[in-house]
Amino acid sequence: MDNILLSIIIPVYNVEKYINRCLDSILCQKKETYEVILVDDGSTDGSGIICDNYAKGRKNVVCIHKPNGGLSDARNEGLKHCKGKYVWFVDSDDYITEDALESLERILVKHSSDVVVCISKTIDDHGKIQDECSYEIPSGMYSSHEYMEMLRKYPKSVLFCAQFHVVKKTFIDKFDFSFRKNILHEDELWTPQLLLNAEQIYYSNLNIYFHYMREGSIMHSSNMEKSGRSDLVVTNELKKIYENSGRSDLYYLRDHMADTYLQAVWKLPDFLSSEKWKRSEPWENAYYPKTKLKSLLYFISPRMYLWVHERMRKV
Repeated sequence: MDNILLSIIIPVYNVEKYINRCLDSILCQKKETYEVILVDDGSTDGSGIICDNYAKGRKNVVCIHKPNGGLSDARNEGLKHCKGKYVWFVDSDDYITEDALESLERILVKHSSDVVVCISKTIDDHGKIQDECSYEIPSGMYSSHEYMEMLRKYPKSVLFCAQFHVVKKTFIDKFDFSFRKNILHEDELWTPQLLLNAEQIYYSNLNIYFHYMREGSIMHSSNMEKSGRSDLVVTNELKKIYENSGRSDLYYLRDHMADTYLQAVWKLPDFLSSEKWKRSEPWENAYYPKTKLKSLLYFISPRMYLWVHERMRKV
């Protein structure tokens, strides 16, 4: 295919119950200036066969089979094969609206931004649909500094999920962005780097994505300890990135980092005996009152912080 505007990368792992809905929502679109890259990450159910069937007879659908390496590895593999000007990561159990690509194309063609932010709705196992967050940021083009100010003013208007950020491929290549492997919460490390380095960010009001909150997904994994270890990897990496940036406008990002670190405190059973962070660092990075309160409690006494969190969790 020539003149591909958008590469849609879909990691696939044991989702035979959901993948048809996802692909049907994409392949029914009126626009044809896109490609779909399916990365079968070593599925053990019928997902790989379903992907092969969709690829048959379709020039704009590619199916790649690889040994299981996790979500980050699958996304990175997809990046190696995409030919579009922009890249959109779609989860295999999610789906998009019927006019999504037509609406998105208008923005991608009109605004040559490094990142386009889309908004989304969640849908659960009971069919309940609601906005993912508050979405108060005005639609429009922002520099990275301007966008940081919007995040500071409207902290509940954005999530760091990769699915909600359509990214220019040359921008990804320029900074050699990839997803950190072997951790959960890889989006929490990926997205801030996009927002820090982008020259132009377009925040759209396109509500074109349905984020399926299913039981048993990676996001709801019961592996609390791995989640906590991943939180520490993310916060330690972001700490270095933010310090090296030399920027003083990262109020939202630093607060989010502090809160992520404080989550690791209660997720890890051996945290108090093993962690090397200075006790004051969450407090030094916290910006919003709720995070400041938790950070202050942790600074005064990590054990007291854990005790209060446990009591609040049971309420």
